[in-house]
Amino acid sequence: MEQWSWDGEEWLVSGEEIGGKVKEMMADDAVRERAAKVGEEAAKAVAEGGTSHTSMLEFVAKLKAA
Repeated sequence: MEQWSWDGEEWLVSGEEIGGKVKEMMADDAVRERAAKVGEEAAKAVAEGGTSHTSMLEFVAKLKAA
């Protein structure tokens, strides 16, 4: 089992390590295509009329009514 902690630099993941893993994953065509699809769906959700946009408007309306 790997140990991790917030207590020291030695346990932090470097930006270089994260970047390397992202590049490794994005080299896989299937992963890249899926990531693009997820990005498209997220953009639709936050666009005007999307599910996240609509939910946020409803939330704000409830706050104003309270």
